[in-house]
Amino acid sequence: MSNLNHSKALYFSYVIVNLAWYAGIAMCVLFPVIVFLAFTGGPEYLQNSTLSFPISTQVILFSPDSTIDFMNIDSAVASVKLGYLAEYYPSTFFIVSVLIFMAELVVIYGVYQLRSILRDLKSEQVFTPTNMNRIKKTSISILALSPVGWLYHTFLSAPFGEYMQEHRVEINVGSADFGFITAALLIYVLALIFEKGYEQYQELKLTV
Repeated sequence: MSNLNHSKALYFSYVIVNLAWYAGIAMCVLFPVIVFLAFTGGPEYLQNSTLSFPISTQVILFSPDSTIDFMNIDSAVASVKLGYLAEYYPSTFFIVSVLIFMAELVVIYGVYQLRSILRDLKSEQVFTPTNMNRIKKTSISILALSPVGWLYHTFLSAPFGEYMQEHRVEINVGSADFGFITAALLIYVLALIFEKGYEQYQELKLTV
């Protein structure tokens, strides 16, 4: 049986996850500073940064002489400058900032669980109750991203609802992201399968 500790795939996975972990920590530390600078009229590039929310694809039109029978437009987004949002809609700016920060924390939590699993794999600790709980926690963190994302788009687009109606553009926030939900459920079911297999393995050891 090959030694996981010498697996190149495991090594590179651990390096990538570690980079994501430290980048996430750095982003969480810097995020309040970024919010403060954006709100107080910081650098121009920060003021001109944009936040986006989905809108109806009906706003996108091809030229009359184009043939579009073979082509569909699946999504479209509207963008608002960070400086404009902070100046004219400060409450929305802070709510959206909090939601972004929450999403960052959720991602960091999930990355931390994955990082811990990979660290145990390097020590040849694979099917353990701790790792199974970590897999469950990872699935929960992925699941949490869906409502946070929906709230983000809802609050961000709310101040521009009247403007959009005047220009006959429909805001298309939609429902929770089923991609996140499906991925979270699959990972959670996988954890349950591993957990059941571990229990049966322990029972088998006792009967031998």
